[in-house]
Amino acid sequence: MLNLTDVLELKKTMGLGKFENYSWEDLCKLINPTQFYSLVRTPEELRSFMQALSFNFCLNNGCTPMPLMFLSDPNVDVAYTTRKNLSKIVVNQNYSTMLSQMAHEKNTYFPYFLFEITLHESIHVWQIQALYNMLMLNKMPSDMQIAVLDQKLNELKVQALANGQIKATGANDLVSSTFMIEKVLHNAAKRSENPLWDYSNSPSEIVARDHACQELNKIVKQ
Repeated sequence: MLNLTDVLELKKTMGLGKFENYSWEDLCKLINPTQFYSLVRTPEELRSFMQALSFNFCLNNGCTPMPLMFLSDPNVDVAYTTRKNLSKIVVNQNYSTMLSQMAHEKNTYFPYFLFEITLHESIHVWQIQALYNMLMLNKMPSDMQIAVLDQKLNELKVQALANGQIKATGANDLVSSTFMIEKVLHNAAKRSENPLWDYSNSPSEIVARDHACQELNKIVKQ
């Protein structure tokens, strides 16, 4: 758990702007389109708002918040979370440039979409840190624990291959076929910085989508 000094220092370095002292509940109330567009008017305010959402979610779940940034990346449609060194959340820059048009049209969907993006990627930050923190892992819901352990298993597969403990080829090799090491390597090669194995249908992705939608559903009902 971070102490108060660490939290205040992170707030400064990550730039929460006008949302620095907002709680998770305060930020969720701002998802209402009328309030959202009145307070989030520039790309930097949008980044600060999303950073504050992620910051509070991470603190509430006992993990260290990570920086959120907009980046122009032709290979990413929406957003991703890296695992190289310290994690970071990267959101496609198109969403920051869309803000003025969405505000002009008073688009009611856009704030909810941004909330889902932010929460989804923040869940990945939580999962990644739980890989190396058993106390954090044990406090997670059971479905989240399964997702984290699946990531850990895939890391062990790659390590076993590197150490010569298993082979990457040979259809008749029981260990190879059981571990599906060829599939792991194929997926890892496609994402050198963020190797989310079997991305779309991995437990990590399914759980992140599910939990983000559950939180979004609470806000919609309110």
